[in-house]
Amino acid sequence: LSPELRQKMLYGDLDSVSGQYFTNFSMERHTIKAAEVSSRIKWEDWQVPWIGSDYGLAHFWCTYWLRLALVRDGDTWKRKCVVYKELCEHDKSIADYAKLVNERNNGEKLAYTFFSPERFNRTDPQHTPADQFTSELRKYRLPPATRASNERIAGATFLYSMFDGDSIAIIEDACPNLISALPTLIRDPKDIEDVLKAETLEDDC
Repeated sequence: LSPELRQKMLYGDLDSVSGQYFTNFSMERHTIKAAEVSSRIKWEDWQVPWIGSDYGLAHFWCTYWLRLALVRDGDTWKRKCVVYKELCEHDKSIADYAKLVNERNNGEKLAYTFFSPERFNRTDPQHTPADQFTSELRKYRLPPATRASNERIAGATFLYSMFDGDSIAIIEDACPNLISALPTLIRDPKDIEDVLKAETLEDDC
């Protein structure tokens, strides 16, 4: 039996997904409830947050806020990448979505806005979607769009290694879509190192 089917049969784990990509993701190890933030996270003023934004129109457009911080596990403090906000919307114009990003950001100083690499390709003679997003972000004094890596497999394996090394923490109450998505992502049978693409919110996350 696969590990996933074994979990279901032995332990009644109905959340186990056959072919699950992030088998090492654990709610207990990798998430923190909002009520625990003050006792388990030390925010350091010199660690400036950044956002990663993956464009969508019919699909969901998802943005995440990340910041390095000291996180307490038991009696030990370890510096981790903390994912502490999300914004998932669809059917929004670039101008409307940038406005929502600014509202969700709530005045934080950001270092970077990493943006979907394919949106730096020209779709009209004048501007790329990245240009348009940058123009809207600047209205709110937010960082311009910076091209994110287009290496899906490298990104997925890097996140897998972060879960393995307990180098990432997600604030549970602030990122419900991300947390619900992680256990559902499965390996692509044509390339088991990659995540299978699907027409779902979970895949957009």
